[in-house]
Amino acid sequence: MRVDVCTHTALVAIAALNASACGLSTAGTCGPHGCGAADATSDVTMRDAPGQHDVRATTDARRDSADEAGPGAPDGRVRDAAPPTGFTISGTITGLTASGLTLTDGAVTVTPAAGAPTFAFMGLQSGTAYSVAVLANPPGVSCAVLALGRGVVMDADVSGVVVGCVGVAGCDAGCGEGTACGGGNNCASGNCNGYLCAPPGCAPGCANGDACEQGDDCQSDNCRGSKCAAPACSGSCPDGAACSQGSDCASGNCDGDHSVCVPPGCAPYCGNGAICSRASDCTTQTCSSGKCGPPSCAGACANGVACSQGSDCASGNCYQNLCVAPTCAPACGNGHGCSQASDCASQVCTMHECAAPACAGHCWLGSPCEQGSDCASQSCNGDPCGEATCAPSCANGHACGGPTDCASNTCADAGCAAPPCAPGCGTGVRCSSSTDCLSVTCKNGVCN
Repeated sequence: MRVDVCTHTALVAIAALNASACGLSTAGTCGPHGCGAADATSDVTMRDAPGQHDVRATTDARRDSADEAGPGAPDGRVRDAAPPTGFTISGTITGLTASGLTLTDGAVTVTPAAGAPTFAFMGLQSGTAYSVAVLANPPGVSCAVLALGRGVVMDADVSGVVVGCVGVAGCDAGCGEGTACGGGNNCASGNCNGYLCAPPGCAPGCANGDACEQGDDCQSDNCRGSKCAAPACSGSCPDGAACSQGSDCASGNCDGDHSVCVPPGCAPYCGNGAICSRASDCTTQTCSSGKCGPPSCAGACANGVACSQGSDCASGNCYQNLCVAPTCAPACGNGHGCSQASDCASQVCTMHECAAPACAGHCWLGSPCEQGSDCASQSCNGDPCGEATCAPSCANGHACGGPTDCASNTCADAGCAAPPCAPGCGTGVRCSSSTDCLSVTCKNGVCN
């Protein structure tokens, strides 16, 4: 280890501390978990020469608070007899050359075997916050959670947590937390406190570019090259992933209190063009390329389909983010937007517009209509077709919707006509003119 401007006395003290921390000598200073796990305070005193001051360095190593696994407890498994349920947090391990690593997520621990490439915590429920950390290191090895070690479980398994391990004996730069040091330049965190590498002073809220030793030091939960960096998913990180700023998140929203991506502030009513991370953020239930967009049925969406504006709906009416019947229903005129026939006075909805009925111009009494011209009687009494205004005594040639409109009691081709018996209709037969009657007398619509 290279240490600048140190006296011989300091070098001797640091060497003793380094040996103690890494299990190389000084019996009684290494606990059951090796380096950094001593069971009691270790004092090292060196005297350079008679009459000179003592150099005393004291290290309080953390006592391992985790219970030891029993003889039958397999490495790499949660120390729980009950079968796990829920979601899994898993990741990779590199450089684990010795046994003794203990990872924790709160009260739950896993103990991967030497050389294990992966680990997993199981049984977490959706909405649970997690924070993977190193509880104990193997002798002579320093391990750290480098990335994606904390977040919130969001209805899916979590993978991609990265744990890296390195040998600590003889390191002079990039040393892990708890390793003996002579200055900040020896430590990955840049922080040497009491001759031991310590977390950076900004942890766990270090910004991008700050020195770090592990992912948990950083807001982004990503420590690369001993510097906090944007998360690997930056720009598209899902809700629940660690973040340092809104631009890291697909939603554009990073919760500053917890440094995790959360839904956009407008969710679930974000309009077209708003940033989104999932369809449920948008009023239209459509999130494409990170932005809310119109529904796939835009312009023709049926009643009940999610919408953000009237133009999304066949009816032209979007109410409380759902397509609904037009306000004029059930009497919408021809040409008005419609989603179904019942919206229209004519009872005809074609290509999402109310249209004239197929019988237009000669629809009989009782047929749906939108205007008088739809009806043979030329009378649309607000739907359906009604009697002609001259009924029941309309003269021959007048528009009619049925025989009862006509004085002759005869309606042919939507027009009143002479009765079939004309001009020889007998007494008592309905007539429209005297020429209909054999007697040549039509009085009060009856041949006399």
